[in-house]
Amino acid sequence: EKSILTVLMLAPVYNVFVLPYLALIALIFLENFQTTESFAASLASVEGAGAVVGGILISSLPVSRPRLVFMLSTASFLLLLVLISNSPFIMGLIGMLFVAGMLSSIYSSMQSTLIYQNSIDDLRSPTLSLMTLFIGTGILGALNVSWMGLHMTVSNVITLMALEGFVVFLLMILFLRYLYDTDDGT
Repeated sequence: EKSILTVLMLAPVYNVFVLPYLALIALIFLENFQTTESFAASLASVEGAGAVVGGILISSLPVSRPRLVFMLSTASFLLLLVLISNSPFIMGLIGMLFVAGMLSSIYSSMQSTLIYQNSIDDLRSPTLSLMTLFIGTGILGALNVSWMGLHMTVSNVITLMALEGFVVFLLMILFLRYLYDTDDGT
Protein backbone atom coordinates (compact mmCIF):
# COMPACT_ATOMS: atom_id res chain seq x y z
CA GLU A 1 0.00 0.00 0.00
CA LYS A 2 1.45 3.33 -1.13
CA SER A 3 0.54 5.32 1.96
CA ILE A 4 2.01 2.78 4.37
CA LEU A 5 5.21 2.54 2.35
CA THR A 6 5.44 6.34 2.27
CA VAL A 7 5.13 6.51 6.07
CA LEU A 8 7.68 3.75 6.61
CA MET A 9 10.19 5.31 4.20
CA LEU A 10 9.85 8.85 5.54
CA ALA A 11 9.64 8.05 9.26
CA PRO A 12 13.42 7.57 9.50
CA VAL A 13 13.98 10.87 7.66
CA TYR A 14 11.97 12.72 10.30
CA ASN A 15 13.39 10.83 13.25
CA VAL A 16 17.03 10.98 12.14
CA PHE A 17 17.17 14.47 10.62
CA VAL A 18 14.38 16.47 12.29
CA LEU A 19 13.71 15.16 15.78
CA PRO A 20 17.21 15.77 17.21
CA TYR A 21 16.66 19.51 16.87
CA LEU A 22 14.40 19.37 19.94
CA ALA A 23 17.42 18.84 22.18
CA LEU A 24 19.15 21.81 20.55
CA ILE A 25 16.44 24.47 20.77
CA ALA A 26 17.58 25.97 24.07
CA LEU A 27 21.19 25.85 22.87
CA ILE A 28 20.31 28.04 19.89
CA PHE A 29 19.05 30.73 22.26
CA LEU A 30 22.16 30.40 24.40
CA GLU A 31 24.60 30.40 21.49
CA ASN A 32 23.02 32.96 19.16
CA PHE A 33 21.36 35.36 21.60
CA GLN A 34 23.35 34.85 24.83
CA THR A 35 20.18 34.39 26.91
CA THR A 36 20.25 32.91 30.39
CA GLU A 37 19.69 29.17 30.71
CA SER A 38 16.27 29.55 32.33
CA PHE A 39 15.13 32.07 29.72
CA ALA A 40 16.35 29.79 26.92
CA ALA A 41 14.41 26.88 28.40
CA SER A 42 11.29 29.03 28.71
CA LEU A 43 11.57 30.18 25.10
CA ALA A 44 12.09 26.60 23.93
CA SER A 45 8.66 25.73 25.32
CA VAL A 46 7.09 27.78 22.51
CA GLU A 47 7.57 24.71 20.31
CA GLY A 48 5.25 22.76 22.61
CA ALA A 49 2.61 25.49 22.47
CA GLY A 50 2.76 25.31 18.69
CA ALA A 51 2.33 21.55 18.86
CA VAL A 52 -0.87 21.99 20.88
CA VAL A 53 -2.25 24.49 18.37
CA GLY A 54 -1.21 22.26 15.46
CA GLY A 55 -2.92 19.29 17.08
CA ILE A 56 -6.13 21.24 17.49
CA LEU A 57 -5.93 22.50 13.90
CA ILE A 58 -5.27 19.14 12.31
CA SER A 59 -8.05 17.49 14.30
CA SER A 60 -10.50 20.26 13.38
CA LEU A 61 -9.90 20.47 9.65
CA PRO A 62 -10.86 17.81 7.12
CA VAL A 63 -7.80 16.45 5.31
CA SER A 64 -8.60 15.11 1.86
CA ARG A 65 -5.03 14.10 0.94
CA PRO A 66 -3.27 12.93 4.11
CA ARG A 67 -0.27 11.45 2.27
CA LEU A 68 0.44 14.77 0.57
CA VAL A 69 0.04 16.64 3.87
CA PHE A 70 2.40 14.12 5.51
CA MET A 71 5.09 14.61 2.83
CA LEU A 72 4.71 18.40 2.78
CA SER A 73 4.96 18.61 6.56
CA THR A 74 8.24 16.69 6.43
CA ALA A 75 9.71 18.84 3.66
CA SER A 76 8.47 22.05 5.30
CA PHE A 77 9.99 21.05 8.62
CA LEU A 78 13.41 20.44 7.03
CA LEU A 79 13.29 23.85 5.34
CA LEU A 80 12.13 25.48 8.57
CA LEU A 81 15.10 23.99 10.45
CA VAL A 82 17.50 25.79 8.12
CA LEU A 83 15.66 29.04 8.80
CA ILE A 84 15.54 28.39 12.56
CA SER A 85 19.25 27.69 12.79
CA ASN A 86 20.13 30.86 10.90
CA SER A 87 17.61 33.30 12.38
CA PRO A 88 19.27 36.60 13.30
CA PHE A 89 16.20 37.75 15.26
CA ILE A 90 14.99 36.22 18.51
CA MET A 91 11.33 37.05 17.77
CA GLY A 92 11.62 35.41 14.35
CA LEU A 93 13.11 32.33 15.98
CA ILE A 94 10.28 32.20 18.51
CA GLY A 95 7.69 32.42 15.71
CA MET A 96 9.42 29.71 13.70
CA LEU A 97 9.56 27.43 16.75
CA PHE A 98 5.81 27.85 17.13
CA VAL A 99 5.33 26.85 13.48
CA ALA A 100 7.74 23.94 13.98
CA GLY A 101 5.55 22.70 16.82
CA MET A 102 2.50 22.91 14.58
CA LEU A 103 4.28 20.97 11.83
CA SER A 104 5.33 18.34 14.34
CA SER A 105 1.71 17.73 15.35
CA ILE A 106 0.57 17.64 11.74
CA TYR A 107 3.31 15.18 10.83
CA SER A 108 2.54 12.87 13.75
CA SER A 109 -1.20 12.97 13.15
CA MET A 110 -0.86 12.19 9.47
CA GLN A 111 1.66 9.42 10.17
CA SER A 112 -0.75 7.58 12.46
CA THR A 113 -3.76 8.37 10.27
CA LEU A 114 -2.13 6.92 7.17
CA ILE A 115 -1.15 3.71 8.92
CA TYR A 116 -4.54 3.33 10.57
CA GLN A 117 -6.61 4.09 7.46
CA ASN A 118 -4.58 1.99 5.06
CA SER A 119 -3.95 -1.12 7.12
CA ILE A 120 -6.12 -4.18 6.93
CA ASP A 121 -7.88 -4.63 10.28
CA ASP A 122 -5.98 -7.84 11.08
CA LEU A 123 -2.64 -6.21 10.22
CA ARG A 124 -3.20 -2.82 11.84
CA SER A 125 -1.36 -3.64 15.06
CA PRO A 126 1.64 -5.28 13.34
CA THR A 127 1.84 -2.36 10.90
CA LEU A 128 1.82 0.16 13.76
CA SER A 129 4.52 -1.93 15.44
CA LEU A 130 6.58 -1.82 12.26
CA MET A 131 6.15 1.96 12.17
CA THR A 132 7.43 2.09 15.75
CA LEU A 133 10.58 0.24 14.66
CA PHE A 134 11.15 2.81 11.93
CA ILE A 135 10.63 5.59 14.47
CA GLY A 136 13.37 3.96 16.54
CA THR A 137 15.92 5.02 13.95
CA GLY A 138 16.07 8.35 15.78
CA ILE A 139 19.10 7.08 17.71
CA LEU A 140 21.08 7.48 14.49
CA GLY A 141 20.14 11.14 14.44
CA ALA A 142 21.26 11.58 18.03
CA LEU A 143 24.61 10.00 17.20
CA ASN A 144 24.94 12.17 14.09
CA VAL A 145 24.19 15.35 16.04
CA SER A 146 26.50 14.47 18.92
CA TRP A 147 29.37 13.77 16.53
CA MET A 148 28.79 16.97 14.54
CA GLY A 149 28.48 18.92 17.79
CA LEU A 150 32.09 18.12 18.56
CA HIS A 151 33.18 19.96 15.44
CA MET A 152 30.79 22.88 14.85
CA THR A 153 28.33 25.33 16.35
CA VAL A 154 24.77 24.38 17.22
CA SER A 155 23.41 26.49 14.35
CA ASN A 156 25.71 24.75 11.90
CA VAL A 157 24.75 21.34 13.28
CA ILE A 158 21.05 22.03 12.74
CA THR A 159 21.63 23.47 9.27
CA LEU A 160 23.73 20.50 8.20
CA MET A 161 21.30 18.03 9.78
CA ALA A 162 18.40 19.61 7.86
CA LEU A 163 20.33 19.65 4.57
CA GLU A 164 21.29 16.00 5.02
CA GLY A 165 17.67 15.22 5.75
CA PHE A 166 16.47 17.11 2.71
CA VAL A 167 18.81 15.13 0.44
CA VAL A 168 17.62 11.83 1.94
CA PHE A 169 14.00 13.05 1.74
CA LEU A 170 14.37 13.81 -1.98
CA LEU A 171 16.01 10.43 -2.60
CA MET A 172 13.14 8.69 -0.78
CA ILE A 173 10.54 10.65 -2.76
CA LEU A 174 12.27 9.76 -6.04
CA PHE A 175 12.45 6.11 -4.98
CA LEU A 176 8.78 6.08 -3.97
CA ARG A 177 7.85 7.80 -7.23
CA TYR A 178 9.75 5.13 -9.15
CA LEU A 179 7.95 2.39 -7.22
CA TYR A 180 4.55 4.01 -7.77
CA ASP A 181 5.21 4.43 -11.49
CA THR A 182 6.37 0.84 -11.96
CA ASP A 183 3.48 -0.40 -9.79
CA ASP A 184 0.98 1.38 -12.06
CA GLY A 185 2.47 -0.39 -15.07
CA THR A 186 3.88 2.77 -16.65
